[in-house]
Amino acid sequence: MKFKAAILSFALIVTGFGVFFLLNRNGQSTKASEPKYRSMLVNPTRLKRFTDVKCLAPLGEGDLRDAFIVRDLNKVNPKGVSYRDVWVALEIVDPVSVTYSMYAVDYRKGECSTYYTGDSGEVPNPISRVFGKKDGREAQLIWEKWKLKYVNGWRERMQKRLNRPMPILSDEEVWALKQLGYKMPKKWQEIK
Repeated sequence: MKFKAAILSFALIVTGFGVFFLLNRNGQSTKASEPKYRSMLVNPTRLKRFTDVKCLAPLGEGDLRDAFIVRDLNKVNPKGVSYRDVWVALEIVDPVSVTYSMYAVDYRKGECSTYYTGDSGEVPNPISRVFGKKDGREAQLIWEKWKLKYVNGWRERMQKRLNRPMPILSDEEVWALKQLGYKMPKKWQEIK
């Protein structure tokens, strides 16, 4: 009787471990199966995280890895209505790259909406489409300074993009990059 109980106990333990390892192997991805992702951010623990991701417009390809506040302002519009304006830097990853996008989120009467999305990819979404030329230039400068401060190797990455034949740039991007001392190409395609 003791022998049968011991064998039954042993069988249950082995079966339990087998089920545990089988579920654990299939239920979670291993490091080998995950995308080769390495954040390029310098010390992200010092950045203020944006946690209200439901307010962000749907993302294209890639997964949102993290979101950080670039600028957070409380404003009053000409009609006297107060609102909150938040610029958010998104770190988006796919299996081969990491990109950084700036989203502008507006909070009014307890609701939020995204009113600008632009990425740091090859084809920018000009900020001036939403902010106007003067404010667009200032916004682009703030965004470029944020990337220079918090993204490892950003200056080199941007200069590499500028060194390509006929890069695609917006007016405010050209203006901001000149302010920051980049070597600008003689010719580029302007996106409006």
